[in-house]
Amino acid sequence: MLNLYDTYIIGGANSAIAVDTISRIIPYIKRLILLYHNNRDLLDNMLKNFNKNELPQIDFISADITNYQELSDKFSDINITTNFAGCYYSTIRSYDHKSLYETDLFVTKDIIDTNLFGAIHFLKLLLKFSRKVQQSNYVLLGSNISKNGLKNGSIYAATKAAVSNLTKSVAQEEGVNNVLINTVSPGPVETNNSSFSPDYKAFRQNYFNDKREKTALHRLAQPKDISELIIFLTSLNNKHITGEEIFITGGEL
Repeated sequence: MLNLYDTYIIGGANSAIAVDTISRIIPYIKRLILLYHNNRDLLDNMLKNFNKNELPQIDFISADITNYQELSDKFSDINITTNFAGCYYSTIRSYDHKSLYETDLFVTKDIIDTNLFGAIHFLKLLLKFSRKVQQSNYVLLGSNISKNGLKNGSIYAATKAAVSNLTKSVAQEEGVNNVLINTVSPGPVETNNSSFSPDYKAFRQNYFNDKREKTALHRLAQPKDISELIIFLTSLNNKHITGEEIFITGGEL
């Protein structure tokens, strides 16, 4: 039996790992606040698996998380008065897979805005609610490339390292307010790639094949492997883990 907070706030709610997390916590919680940008197809398809009477109260908020003012305005009518959990699933990948020298500045800005500023905006907004309650737990989604970088993905890797350091700093700042915050940093996760461009699919497949052979388990993570850890870290069972970056790599060698 999961021992969860009544309220969960999820940013980047339409990502594969976020949707898996949501599907697992729905039977145990009373309220979901789901932030997404333009598309919620994965969310809607997952929710079809539940009867309406099985669902908690759900607030859908479509907002550009890179725009703090827009995000704040969308939250103006949201009232949170109970202990809660918050998770931010940044979803912009290094989709141009080029060296830093070759990377377009628009791509650079897009990745930084979503992965780093998105996390900052999400935390800054929710920490206002943390001041009004007794306890709140947060998880930010990182990546194991924060340790070793990523060839032809330097901007993406840099944002993930920044997210990990942000977590460590906020944990020190907010511990006095009973905020527990951690980063979960997986290696490659096998998800549906049907929406990717052909060249990115090929890049991703080669990268995944290489990483699979370098794990002790000789297999890549599934979304559930990540979401189950996130659920524990944001549950009432976690009372002392904070400021950590936890890697899920299948024993990368």
